Amino acid sequence: MRNYRRFELHKGNKEKFWEIRRYDKTLYFREGNIKRKTGEKAPTTTPDEKKDFRQAQLAYDKEIQRKLSLGYIEVDQASTPSEDVFFQAIRLVSLDGSQTLNLNEAESTKILSFMVDKLVFNKRANVLNIGRWQRRALHGSDYRSLGDIDSLSEEYCTHFDKWLVLSKRDRAYNEEEVIPLFKYTDPQYWIVTESECQQIIQSIQSELTKRRAVLDESGKKSSPYFRLKEAWLEFHLAAKSCGGYQVFPCSLQFHSTKHGHSFFMDTRNWNDVFNTLRNLDIWDRTEATYAKNEFASVEDHLQTELIPSGNPEDAPIPPDSADQENLVS
Repeated sequence: MRNYRRFELHKGNKEKFWEIRRYDKTLYFREGNIKRKTGEKAPTTTPDEKKDFRQAQLAYDKEIQRKLSLGYIEVDQASTPSEDVFFQAIRLVSLDGSQTLNLNEAESTKILSFMVDKLVFNKRANVLNIGRWQRRALHGSDYRSLGDIDSLSEEYCTHFDKWLVLSKRDRAYNEEEVIPLFKYTDPQYWIVTESECQQIIQSIQSELTKRRAVLDESGKKSSPYFRLKEAWLEFHLAAKSCGGYQVFPCSLQFHSTKHGHSFFMDTRNWNDVFNTLRNLDIWDRTEATYAKNEFASVEDHLQTELIPSGNPEDAPIPPDSADQENLVS
């Protein structure tokens, strides 16, 4: 009897394992995802009985070679699954500011996962530590990190802009064969270089051009996903001529209640907009009602007004959807 030999595949978004052992003339297989999804059952063992011991051994060696040719690597023990990647809404801005591309969370998830599958982005690359630049930008101040500063203050702008200048070279880090995914998922304003733009273009341009020709010839409409890929390609063609682009983490998102318009903004730019708006003479600056009544929040005030007893079961029943629409209109 032989113990199972384990082989693993770490390629793009794939993290799979495959195990094999032989006992006499029977082969036993197990395979599945290294990290099981919610509700996914444990892998089962599949037996495959051969005519005799010799054929079993030949099949055993052949199956191993086949897996090796697919990129599997033999390991002594199971590896730890990679950590989940949390995608965010991002705004891509060329270094000269002339080109932009906004991606909401769903769009960034789709397009970045696509680039990982194309083996252009490496989701397993560790985030480069550039913390020293934040310490230098704050040198001589009373702060230890930018997070300690009121993000709507002028002081925040001063220190943040200094950090951007000091860290620019490190944020343009480009020493790997594939582009680290953290440039799009880590909120430190990473810079995608001109050469990285070219990598992205080369990996998808031919495929998208051929697909567009087929669609035009057939008269079929393209899917939203395909149009997203085209917008991604067009932006990189333009950004390459601008020397690359910067990835802005969009912590603020504004969505219109009608027509589906949206607008994304990072904390630094919101500082400028907020302070400009605050100085306009269009606001009701009287104290909020909840504060006048010494409540900590609007929610606390509403809860007291609507449920005097404090018992959730006494909460008023909300109107049905039709009535709500009438109230809104």
